[in-house]
Amino acid sequence: MNNQLINFNEARKHLGVSRSTLLRWLKSKRISGYKAGKKWKFYIDDLNKILLKENPAIYTTNDRKELLKLLSPLLPEKIKCKDIYSPAFWCEWQDITQWLMITIHLKGNDAQIVLTQNKPETLSKHLKIPVSKAEKIDKIWRMWSASSEIIPPRPGKYSFISGTNGHKISTLQLPAFFSNDISVTYKLSKKTENKIAAATYCDIYVYGQPDRHTAFTAYSILSKLLSEKEISQLSVLTSEIEPTYFIPGTLQIYDNNPKFFPGVKFCLIQIEEFDLMPSRGISTPPYRIAYSFGKRNNKLKESKNVIIIKAE
Repeated sequence: MNNQLINFNEARKHLGVSRSTLLRWLKSKRISGYKAGKKWKFYIDDLNKILLKENPAIYTTNDRKELLKLLSPLLPEKIKCKDIYSPAFWCEWQDITQWLMITIHLKGNDAQIVLTQNKPETLSKHLKIPVSKAEKIDKIWRMWSASSEIIPPRPGKYSFISGTNGHKISTLQLPAFFSNDISVTYKLSKKTENKIAAATYCDIYVYGQPDRHTAFTAYSILSKLLSEKEISQLSVLTSEIEPTYFIPGTLQIYDNNPKFFPGVKFCLIQIEEFDLMPSRGISTPPYRIAYSFGKRNNKLKESKNVIIIKAE
């Protein structure tokens, strides 16, 4: 949780509302505030939850159209999702354009958006945008930061750097190998399939070369098990150090020490070479898949609840 407290004026600017609107929300208990003497204080996470819930009220249709129009020169095709405040917009952007990173640079009265493309020869596009628009995009991305308790699928990994001379850099790193459909190409042996079917809980470790094939093998196994067990993608949590693939509907986290939420039945975790998955607890999903780049961890031993697979 982001425990940072900000004052009334900072909260008003964060939400993009007037003084009278914020006072009205406090009176109607639409928003939580805390009195320190005669002054109001607000937790940033509480404000972000309001942003997520109240988008239609805070950001008008004109705001959405204006920002979409601003970004449209960077898109080679039309995007079906017209809501830039939805993770689906940024995911669809990635699916169509293969832009790997979107970075907002803010310094004084200057702002620009920089896009780095996912190609062998790294391509970039730079576009000057109004400061107000850059701040709005950054405000959306901050709702998906690692410290936020907001749970919707996150389109990518958010990071923020405050540099020298007021230079602020916000980056949304998108999955490198986005795909609306992870096709099942990896075939489990009959013995492995029987082992998974018989186990009430199971840990699957995938290891291999540091390239997309290792991650794809893990995602392919996940897709196969979801299909066979008829489990919704909404019951899946993926936690990676850096974004690789993305399956729409899954809960994405970019952290190597993930928290688990009620209802999660499958999780896919990227771990460091020779690391093990976190110890099981009450909230641990019954089925876990971990992948790592490098050699096999010799501390790992196959058992009825542990399966080890080399990505080849």
